[in-house]
Amino acid sequence: METQVSVWSATRAMILISLGLTTIIGPAHAHTMLRPFQNRTASHSGAFLDPRVGFFSTSENFNQSGTRTPVADQVTNTRITLDVNLTYGVTDDWFLFGRISSLSSRISNPAGTGERSAFNLSDQLIGSSFRVLSDSAFSLNVQAELTLPAYSNESAALSGSPYMGDGTIDVTGGLFAEIPVDSAGELLVEIGGGYTHRSKGFSSAIPWSALFKRDPVRSGFLFEAGMMGQVSLNTDANATQGTLLAASAVERARGAGMLGGSDGSYLLQGINPAFLMIAAKAGFKTKSGTGFYASGAFPISGTNVPFGVSATIGALFDLSAPAARAEETMPAKNAARSRPGTRVLLTPERRFRSYDLEAKVTSYNDSLYLVKIDKGAAEMVENGQLFDIFSGTGQEPIARAQVSYVRADEAALTVLEYYQDTWIEKGSIARRVVR
Repeated sequence: METQVSVWSATRAMILISLGLTTIIGPAHAHTMLRPFQNRTASHSGAFLDPRVGFFSTSENFNQSGTRTPVADQVTNTRITLDVNLTYGVTDDWFLFGRISSLSSRISNPAGTGERSAFNLSDQLIGSSFRVLSDSAFSLNVQAELTLPAYSNESAALSGSPYMGDGTIDVTGGLFAEIPVDSAGELLVEIGGGYTHRSKGFSSAIPWSALFKRDPVRSGFLFEAGMMGQVSLNTDANATQGTLLAASAVERARGAGMLGGSDGSYLLQGINPAFLMIAAKAGFKTKSGTGFYASGAFPISGTNVPFGVSATIGALFDLSAPAARAEETMPAKNAARSRPGTRVLLTPERRFRSYDLEAKVTSYNDSLYLVKIDKGAAEMVENGQLFDIFSGTGQEPIARAQVSYVRADEAALTVLEYYQDTWIEKGSIARRVVR
């Protein structure tokens, strides 16, 4: 739907994206393959819990030239992660989030040290996301996050245990744009990008993603599919200083369970790592907001990063009380991607009672406040006209909507305000208001 407002909003968003990618300071590392930079906003305010279990195993690297090569000494690095993600929406546009992460690492080295394993905390995450633009055709979120190591590689080296990570402090900032591609607003294109800065002289980078998603409004199947990647800015201090480069190679070998040597898994101490991978996710969401999903990612190219297929299973829990959500109100202009129940009720004296055209609702999306009807330009439906929406059997109107997009035999309407705190459903009646 392209109205003057939505086109201008999209234009502003593209300008902000261009500025943001060049000015927002943020983190990049090989582990981005396992825990990528992702959109942390939710559909509405309140608390959300997302526990995940991930699996990754590698015995190969993408080397400096991008060629897949085995890790020396037949080393295999297997990681099982347990992440507990918590997101809290202070408002429908401002979210705080964090991640408590633990890791079970097992290294098999048949040609050297045999098998070693360790279980410990890994890299923890805190951050915030804010929806700066929101209308029926576009949503733009600004996000910043901080990754902190909760382990010591020095202690692991003394005990001979596998390393949990690089031990760096990482700061990431970026933007995520969501563009609905259907009138119901359940199908979305999400494009994200940012800037990553790391401590200890490790390379900065630009993480990015492009995903096609289905996010059901009430319940149903959810999925994501697309590409994710990281572009290194080639600022790694080790790449230009021989002493640091040699020390990094030793640390990489130790982290991979090899006592000495100059090789190892690029899961650790990768120099200027970059990659491109295919990612997919599928699951189901219930009416209560609880969901379950499985996801996976497969790298198709890279430099100085490990090669291996990662898999994750997880659950989604909406901890917000349904009764509390139903009592919330918010301006309709901020309604994009909000959960049904956050409505503005129209006072009775502002209602119109005369109508000259009746249509049927063929699809709806309470999350994006969008309604599609079965009448269009052939019946003189035009942009800007007002319709009152009625339930299939009710005599009192539910909501007021305005035409925002018209075809010959159908039209899309944006809900402006509500008369009742009641769902709009397929089969509801839309009547055009006579001014």
